[in-house]
Amino acid sequence: MGDRQQKGGQKEMAKRPKHPKGCERPVATHSDSSNDLCSAGEWKSDTLRRNMATSEVYSRSVGQSNGTKEQEKSRRANQTKYYSAHYTGVQKNCQIKPHRAETGRNTSRHGEKFSRTLSTPSDKFHLPDISDQFRSLNLKTHVRDVCQPSSSKHADGHCLGKTNAEKRKKTVKLNEEKKSNISNKDKGGMKEDTVKDKTTVNSKAPKKLKDVVERLKMKMADISVAAEKVKNVVEAILTSDLLKRDILFSNVKRMHTGSYYEKLKISKPNEFDIMLEISFSGRRVIELTNVTGAFYTLAYKQRKPPAMAEYLDGDGNILAVQILCQFRKLVSDIIRQSGMKVYVQKEDPLSPAVTLLIGKKPDVISVDLVPALKLEQSWPASDGMNIDDWLGTKVKQTYKRDAFYMVAKQANLGKKNNIDTWRISFSNIEKAIMTNHGSGKTCCEDKGEMCCRKQCLKLMKHLLELLKKNGNKRKLDGFCSYHAKTALLHICAQTPKDEDWKLEDLDLCFNKYIKYFQKCLKEYSLPNFFIPSHNLFSPEFIDKASCNYLYEQIEKEKKMSYAIFYLEE
Repeated sequence: MGDRQQKGGQKEMAKRPKHPKGCERPVATHSDSSNDLCSAGEWKSDTLRRNMATSEVYSRSVGQSNGTKEQEKSRRANQTKYYSAHYTGVQKNCQIKPHRAETGRNTSRHGEKFSRTLSTPSDKFHLPDISDQFRSLNLKTHVRDVCQPSSSKHADGHCLGKTNAEKRKKTVKLNEEKKSNISNKDKGGMKEDTVKDKTTVNSKAPKKLKDVVERLKMKMADISVAAEKVKNVVEAILTSDLLKRDILFSNVKRMHTGSYYEKLKISKPNEFDIMLEISFSGRRVIELTNVTGAFYTLAYKQRKPPAMAEYLDGDGNILAVQILCQFRKLVSDIIRQSGMKVYVQKEDPLSPAVTLLIGKKPDVISVDLVPALKLEQSWPASDGMNIDDWLGTKVKQTYKRDAFYMVAKQANLGKKNNIDTWRISFSNIEKAIMTNHGSGKTCCEDKGEMCCRKQCLKLMKHLLELLKKNGNKRKLDGFCSYHAKTALLHICAQTPKDEDWKLEDLDLCFNKYIKYFQKCLKEYSLPNFFIPSHNLFSPEFIDKASCNYLYEQIEKEKKMSYAIFYLEE
């Protein structure tokens, strides 16, 4: 009887029509595309519904002839239990798990039977009428949810395969770059890596320019120690008998000018510029003849002082070179007799100073002694020192009634021209301006508001020093702190109000100052603040290539927020 029933079931199976080719169930794969997975889910929903409808009719007809009612109930219960368990898991995970047969893996017998049951119902497994249960599952919604990014491993594997692939590519690329960096180091590419390390240190440093100024202030204690050593040497020279016996230099006085007295000293305490005033009793008129810019010839036309007799030529011109040579000889003799540990540096024909070296390396202190003739007479005609809107017209007139000085500096007029020249100096006026630099009378006083003019100058001087140290020293050697001071005087005259230089706006003010300095470099023109016809960036002093180089270096620092200020931390 069982054999007959089995044969009957096989005949029924043979009579059943096959599914059309368009409805054949494709084998699901682990595709990276979410569209493939969604279309497969929709096909599964439609196919299951058709199979359920077909199985319902088929199970009724076959079930009446193939078994008792108890067997039919048992089969229905088993199938309901299986499908309920399967799709309950789907509902919990909000995704359809592919059958093992769909993944192309080796399947068990139970998986093979279940696969055949879904595609073609057999005589042993008849699908019950559970279409309402499947409708409530809303399979299309679950398939759509699966296609969205999920934190589950399954969703990562099927829907985010493309993203994982991209991550793997990035990881491989990073590993290759690390290997290439290591190889560059082995080949000698350590310079670039060193810069990167400094930048890393820079990231931990304070990013505000006011913090840089504070760090520069901390060096004042060291400066005072060095200043004491310099003071002792200078006093020993000025009070010596050799200097007192010389008619011209017997009344030499030390001038309290320069960055130390202006409280603008920012570098290490290893360089000092000291002007020594040479004055004459009575008001004697010296004729000034402009040679070029701030360079003049000095001549006595009448009432020649006896002390200057040996330093004048036949036309009454004061010989700068001869005066400087005599002063150098006196200083050398004084130091040799005193036994001080001071060395007189070799003469520089272009320098107006006698340079002393105090101490031993690496703690050598350089001191420039600059003899300066004091002229108490009217200033040379000039349209400079435009401080009317800044400090006021009355202050300007007061300054112009003060004395000015001449130092023994030779103009660069070529080898054929041997004119003995002097350079005009307003160092005493510069000190007065930097001390009383506010348009308001209480600027930077104890009870007044603080401005950032001096802070900007300190930063500029520090920037030039660091660029010289870390850049092309040959191209930057011609630039000095006096260029920075002159540029500041110009920009202060252009923006005279104190509210334009608030201390809290240091970053903005410094960038404004830098912008003007770069403009001067680009145009190869930085007029002397007191004598505008004298161009400090003239090719006779600084070549255009050096101006271009400094412009580019400052531009790089601007783009990096002046990272050079933090390299030494």
